[in-house]
Parts: sequence; structure tokens; C-alpha cells
Amino acid sequence: MAWPRLDVGKTRRVTSRRLLFTSVRCNHRYGTFQDTGVLRPGIDSEVLPSAVNVYVSTDLYNWAPAGVAINSSLYISRPKVLHNEQTSQFVMWCKATPNAAAFVASSPLGPFMLVYHGDLAGRQVGGLTVYQDVRQPESAWLAYSAKPTPVLPRAMMVLQLTSSWCV
Repeated sequence: MAWPRLDVGKTRRVTSRRLLFTSVRCNHRYGTFQDTGVLRPGIDSEVLPSAVNVYVSTDLYNWAPAGVAINSSLYISRPKVLHNEQTSQFVMWCKATPNAAAFVASSPLGPFMLVYHGDLAGRQVGGLTVYQDVRQPESAWLAYSAKPTPVLPRAMMVLQLTSSWCV
């Protein structure tokens, strides 16, 4: 999906889109970016390969940039965010090549801080997603593709997260 850049009229392809619906009647969309042109130092610095930007909307049609949720030294992609009502934290899981990373923030706008980076169950991580159990709202799960090893094939794994939803 291509979104027009509001600041300079250029178009960037937004990747790793994920919506977060909150009770404040505002929707949040998180994404990493692949530039369709050349980045200009000092002008396009908000879209680094390690940045996750957040957009807000009240109608799911009109979106406004709300800033950088994460600016990390890790190469991160595929952000997924849940709100943990037990801890009042927003938890973001990302692919952090070749592993996974978890970040937390007290606001859906960030800034998100790194709380976990590494493999999961001794395996490197491919694609991942997180979801909250609707029957047990205090529970959350991480589903991911475990990369193959010399002895183990690629596999889909599901991991119940701890009460903090960070590991």
C-alpha cells in the first residue's frame, strides 16, 4: 500500500502494517518503511530502517503521522502491538533479524523501550504475530515461524507469553 508523504509529497511504501484499537476512540497504525527514492540526510531521518513510525486516525480513513514509536539500533520489522491492561503497558513485538524483540511503552505513541532481544526457544525467528486471548484477556500468545536448523525443519511455534507479555 502506498501512502502519500504529508511533508514533501513523496510516496513511500508502508510495510509491516498493524492496527491497534484503543478505548480512547483513536486508532493507531504502526509500520516500518521501504523508501521509493533516495533518503536525504537531515530531511528523511525519521524513516531509518530501524524506526517504527505510528499514525493515528479516528475514522480508519484519514491518517496523520504521530511520530517515531521506536528508533532502535536493531534492524526491526513487522511490528505488532497489544495493550496489556494488567500492567497498563503497550507491548510491541518485532522481528529483529534474525531474532525477535519486545518493547514496552506507557503510551501507544511511544517511546517504546527494548526489554527483550534474542531467539525464541533456541531458534531464530521468521515471521511473527501476537494476539490476546479474548476468553482470558490477561493472556497473550506469540506465534512465529522458527527458522530451520541443520537438524530441525522450519516450524510454526506458538508461545504463551508471561504476564508482562514480554517473553
